[in-house]
Order: sequence, then structure tokens, then C-alpha cells
Amino acid sequence: MRPLFSIRSDIVRHFSSAIRPFFNSAEKLFREIMKPHLTFEECASLYANTNTKSMSLATLMITLCSKHKRSEVERRKYIDELKNIIHHFDEGSATIRTIDIAISTLVHEEGYDEVVTLVRKLGNSSLASLKSFRLDQILKVLSSYPNDFELDIAKHIFSVLLERKQVSLYAYNYYAQCLFKYNFEEGMTLLHEMNAQKIKIFDNLFISSLTFSLKKNKQKESRMICSMIEHSKTTNKVLLTTMVNFYNKCEDYDKAIEITRNVSSDGLDTTSYNCLIQSYIGKSDLNRAIEMLAEMQQQNISPDSATFTIILTACADSKNYEQGLKVL
Repeated sequence: MRPLFSIRSDIVRHFSSAIRPFFNSAEKLFREIMKPHLTFEECASLYANTNTKSMSLATLMITLCSKHKRSEVERRKYIDELKNIIHHFDEGSATIRTIDIAISTLVHEEGYDEVVTLVRKLGNSSLASLKSFRLDQILKVLSSYPNDFELDIAKHIFSVLLERKQVSLYAYNYYAQCLFKYNFEEGMTLLHEMNAQKIKIFDNLFISSLTFSLKKNKQKESRMICSMIEHSKTTNKVLLTTMVNFYNKCEDYDKAIEITRNVSSDGLDTTSYNCLIQSYIGKSDLNRAIEMLAEMQQQNISPDSATFTIILTACADSKNYEQGLKVL
């Protein structure tokens, strides 16, 4: 087991560049942590009595909580403190190192609202000073925020990464998701570029692009995306189900059936079978649809209310009441 002093030394080295520029209270806490016999309670007391709370001190306390294996309740207290500090943050009151650590902590804690708040307050020069992998993390967060303001930030970050020639696989995918949420055409352009350059497209990006394409009733683009998905040989159930739903809506039932039947039986679930049943009903093949219900049960996949609704509605529409009663 490593000596406590060694652990503290690591913490101090990690945060020293962020803490040193701050006020006397921060300097005092910095010096106190270096004392070999200081307990966590003493650190917490010093923090509580510090006149000026800062991002660096809050992130330091969060790290100390982890190092000292403190309770989640105690740790959350300092996370909430960090979030509160960020909402009152002014650019220039913290070093780039401090901002970098704060973003890392917030992303880890899924404090995405605070990441966006912090990023909004940073100027382009401050953003451009952050490390590339931190910019990747910010793009990931921004991909959940469809507003045009966040899109402008995402565009700036992506341009910085392009200029550095450090656009990662993640940056491409997260940025494309940002585009699809607000500018479908630009999203499609980037998706085609990624496909042409053989840049791996994540399932989440495929889901986003296909979902937005369907919402905008872009059948041509939807078919292009589906073609890319098929070539990716994904096994993502949500993605495959979305594709099958698309082909069902286009009344291309054979294609929908082909996609579903190419999936191994252990890769199918209730939703997948419901889509497959809908495909056979679309082809006016009620008998085959009912066979799929039996196949589900053989595979120990439980039908749900939607399964029976689809089949019984088809039986009623075709006036095939006898088969409907058998299903019941």
C-alpha cells in the first residue's frame, strides 16, 4: 500500500499548476495539503473556511473524496459546489489548466449542463487552448444540445481540431451528430465524407442521422444511410429496428424481411419480431406473420401487447376471425 504522503504528493503535483495563481486562501490550502499527517476532515475544514471558493479547490476536494474513499453523499456535495461555482464563473478568473480539470470532472460526473454553461462563457481563444481530447469531450456533450449557439461552438472546436490535424474518430462522430440536430444537409455532407474516407461511423451517429432523415421525410437520404448501415455490418438492435421500420413505411417489405432474417435468432427481440410480423402483414401474408408469433415463443421471446395488436388488427381487416381467435 502506498504511503499517504505519496498519494498526497501526487494530488498536489496534479493540481499545483491550477491552484498556484489563486488567492491566499487557495495557497493556504495548497500548503496545508502537503503536510504528511493532514486528514481528509482537516482538508474539508480548511476548504469550508476558505473565503474564496474556486473551481480548482472544488475539483481538488472531489479528487480527495475519491482518494480517501469518502461517501457518495460527501462527494456529491463538492460536485454541487463545483457546479454552483461554474454558474458564477467569469473568463479570466481561472487558468486553462483549471478549466481543463473542471471539464474533465464534470464530464465524468455527467454534469453536461454545467459543461455547456462553462463553454458558453469561454472565448474562442480559451477553447482553442484546451487539449484535443478535452475538445472531443466537449463535442460529445454538445451533441446533446441542438441549439444554434451550441452548434456555433461545435463548429469552432471542429475547426480548431482540423487546424491542428488532430480530428479523432470521436470528434468526427460527435460533430456530425451536432450537425444533424440542427443542419441536416451539413450533417449529410460530413457523413458522406466520413464514409468516403472510410472513417468508422458509430451506431449512435447512424441512429441520429436515420432518425432525423425519417422525421424530415428524406427517403433518398434515408436509403443512403441504410446502405451505409448495411455495409457496416452492425448488430445494434435499435439501429436494425429503425431500418426495418423505414422499409416497412416505404412498403419495401421484402427488404425489411431480408434485413431481419439476416440477423441471428439470438440477436432478435420482441420489437424486432413485431417489425418482422408487420412486414409479412404488409405483404398480405397473414399465415407467415402468425408463424413468426410461434417462432418467437420457440425462441423464448415473449410477445407484448403490440404483437397481438398487430396480428389481431390484420385478422380483423382481412375478416379472418377464425385465425384471430386461434391467436388468442
